[in-house]
Amino acid sequence: MSKFGADATRMGLAESGDSIEDANFVSDFVNKAILRLFTQIEWVKEILATPKESFRTGSFEASFNDNVFASQINQAIVLTNQAYSDMLYREGALLDNELCTVAKCLFVCFFN
Repeated sequence: MSKFGADATRMGLAESGDSIEDANFVSDFVNKAILRLFTQIEWVKEILATPKESFRTGSFEASFNDNVFASQINQAIVLTNQAYSDMLYREGALLDNELCTVAKCLFVCFFN
């Protein structure tokens, strides 16, 4: 854990196996997880540094884009929760990360 940190180690352990197959901790996967986590953190910092005036305020009617984003996030929550309920930790961790990343990319890249 001192080599990769807690979050990346959790991702590596989740990926290494949660069924009857052999568990193999793969450093390459953990390095990619670190890069994804770093990218997400930098994006959040960028969003937080954005002037508040550029965000919508007050009450507003949700747009089609807002509804698509909310639907994708809700789908990620349901699928991830189901995977964890079924004790499929690898699938749960990967679904959570991948589906939320896809939802963010669609919203940021295509809807703005």
